[in-house]
Amino acid sequence: MATTGQVADLTSSGESETLEFKETTGTRRQATMTVCAFLNGSGGRVLFGVTDAGAVVGQQVGERTAEELSAELRRINPPAFPTVERVPEDVGAVTVRFRHGLFIPRPITSDPSGPEDRRELILALLEGVEEGLTRREIYARLGPDVSERQVRTTLEELRDGGLVVSTARGPLTRWRRVEGAR
Repeated sequence: MATTGQVADLTSSGESETLEFKETTGTRRQATMTVCAFLNGSGGRVLFGVTDAGAVVGQQVGERTAEELSAELRRINPPAFPTVERVPEDVGAVTVRFRHGLFIPRPITSDPSGPEDRRELILALLEGVEEGLTRREIYARLGPDVSERQVRTTLEELRDGGLVVSTARGPLTRWRRVEGAR
């Protein structure tokens, strides 16, 4: 999560080739186009709750808004793997950060519905994502060849094998890869 100081540092230098300001999450379609442009470059960050002039105006952001924003960004093809971060309450901003090059193509020569391939794809998705992914996010990124039940079963197998851990229970449970596990 970005701190108030980090937001101040980001806004002080203005927008750039890797930084875009959006006043509200109501502009998420335009933000998605910006993300696409960033993905074709060297990555970047979109900060919501900041005017074009760099003034931090803040915005109340709940779980639903963050999920809607994530859903909008998941429509990018090839998929982007954004991190939606809420900035502390006193600032009231949201940043969307993504790393260039995290697209994991599906192997052409293998059947993605096979259990071994599913395990490898899920582990690859979780690689380098510190905050983890929800089961729905994993399912959405694997595409139509894999069912939600297969994702749930595979995550349970990976957890039982000590390769992934979950943060809690329920639909907002985040799954993370265990560091150093192979």
